[in-house]
Amino acid sequence: MISRLIALLLIPCLLYLAWMAGSRGLADVYSRPVINEIRDWQEGKRTLALKDWGRLQADLGKALALDPNNPDTNHFMAIALEGQYAELPPEAVKAGSARRAALDFYRKAVRLRPVWPYTWIDLALVKYRLGELDEEFYTAWHRGVELGPWEPGVQRVAAEIGLHGWIDLTKDDRAFTLEVIKKGVSHSDAVHALAMLEQTRSYRFLELICLIMDSDAFVQEYCRRQQK
Repeated sequence: MISRLIALLLIPCLLYLAWMAGSRGLADVYSRPVINEIRDWQEGKRTLALKDWGRLQADLGKALALDPNNPDTNHFMAIALEGQYAELPPEAVKAGSARRAALDFYRKAVRLRPVWPYTWIDLALVKYRLGELDEEFYTAWHRGVELGPWEPGVQRVAAEIGLHGWIDLTKDDRAFTLEVIKKGVSHSDAVHALAMLEQTRSYRFLELICLIMDSDAFVQEYCRRQQK
């Protein structure tokens, strides 16, 4: 009798678990191709038109309706919202509403997975683009680097923020930016290290990096080539 009662009590739990598994599986059907497309775009392997961004947002919306607390889906929804305006400068009015909507998804993704450096650094970037250089921005900027000090994507974005906003940075934040760059240009991935050097050169900071990294053979070779 007791075992039968237990079995009856378990049925709703099992049905709920089956429903949850099915919902998450279907959500993945919508989200996984979108995430792959966005990653290809981030790596420069494909371009996305305005209509593509709308399609990606729609599919991620379907995924979130089925699995609203998936940190990956929330993170990539934020990217899908602001990605179409990635080339516009900070505080561009045209991009404001999309960037503000993205901010909410980044915040939720951080709450769901607070140890993922890429969400923190993307949160910092969208705050920077919105011109909101407040405590939340500085926390996200530093937290992203703290959690992923050797992650190439984190280094590039953290350095971009610091180099672009250099004139308004405090002494400590300038030192923080330079430390990120130093780690980036000494990275074991030579392609990434070269990209970081190119990034500093584009902001006319190469001479400073050449000076402070005078014992790094890779950096000094690059510096010599640029002087020719």
